[in-house]
Amino acid sequence: MKNLFLIVLCVVFVGCSSKELDREKAFELIQKEKKYPKIYDEDIYAGDPAHARKIMATNLEKNGYITLNRKLTLIDDRPIIVFTEKSKPFLLETSAKDREHQVQRVKIADIVLGEVTGIKMLNENKSAIAEYTIQYKNITPFVEFIRGKLDQTDTVKAYFSLFDDGWRIEKKPGLEFM
Repeated sequence: MKNLFLIVLCVVFVGCSSKELDREKAFELIQKEKKYPKIYDEDIYAGDPAHARKIMATNLEKNGYITLNRKLTLIDDRPIIVFTEKSKPFLLETSAKDREHQVQRVKIADIVLGEVTGIKMLNENKSAIAEYTIQYKNITPFVEFIRGKLDQTDTVKAYFSLFDDGWRIEKKPGLEFM
């Protein structure tokens, strides 16, 4: 009888405790759902004068990653921005359609999941907000092309809901998280 009581107590304890979202479970779900690690990339429109002006404001040409065709005419269909051999390690696969339109994807950095720094339980433990960090690693010279400064670490939030089969990340969080 004593053993039966302990077994029932353990089952109740384990059953109740699995409703809590802990940092390890949140980390696992975030990594799976958001597909970390991933690549931060940007499209550079090699035929676009606005992108060429943006490139001129960087050190990419000076450092030998690109060259600019400054003497193109209006009927010239060559790209304004030309990627050099030195830039090849940072060039990503680009679709045929994009290449046709002189678009090149470039790697800015790798985005790696850091850690879950906190969890706020809501709605009688049926919803949760997890705050976590992402880190930018292997930052490339093309970071100069993006607006603003890229910090080594950013803080992000993920929104979870408890379903009958466990916790899930909400793709479009509703008002219950406000």
